[in-house]
Amino acid sequence: KLINMPVVIGVPRSDFRDYQLYVPGSDPDTLDFDQNDVVANEYEYVSYKDPYSSHEDIKNLNLDETSKYYLKLSGPNVKMYFIAAEEVEWDYAGYGHRRLEKSQANSLQTKFTKVVFRGYLDSSFSTPDIRGEMDEHLGILGPLIKAEVGQSIMVVFKNNAKRPFSLHPNGVSYTKQFEGL
Repeated sequence: KLINMPVVIGVPRSDFRDYQLYVPGSDPDTLDFDQNDVVANEYEYVSYKDPYSSHEDIKNLNLDETSKYYLKLSGPNVKMYFIAAEEVEWDYAGYGHRRLEKSQANSLQTKFTKVVFRGYLDSSFSTPDIRGEMDEHLGILGPLIKAEVGQSIMVVFKNNAKRPFSLHPNGVSYTKQFEGL
């Protein structure tokens, strides 16, 4: 019943006062408006712009060369972050001592190996960024990446864990050339 019902299309008029309504005629593929302008089987061609076609000089670079290129392109307004994935023994029982009966205390294991993201102050990943009192509540969460409008962010990630890990910057805009780097 609903399949053959006409669809009314409202197109804004050139004077922006109201909408011009078009109702399909008996042939569902045509509209009841100036048919002289419509050529049978006419297609609208949209040009495709390949996002990887620009910047030919960075198309086939390795990671170090791309980083150098990006730093040169960004100038002095770059904020550097050094983040490593590390395996730690994490106690899921929390900070406080939970009261358990002695029979339960021996049977429940609360410490497990967990991978955490840690911030470092230098590119050698030897000086950890110690969290202050304001960031203590973050617990197992990784470091907070902060930047101001107009600044570029450069994150150097080092995987020290046994399994593969990576990170993705949510809420940060970047060009197609740097996607996945």
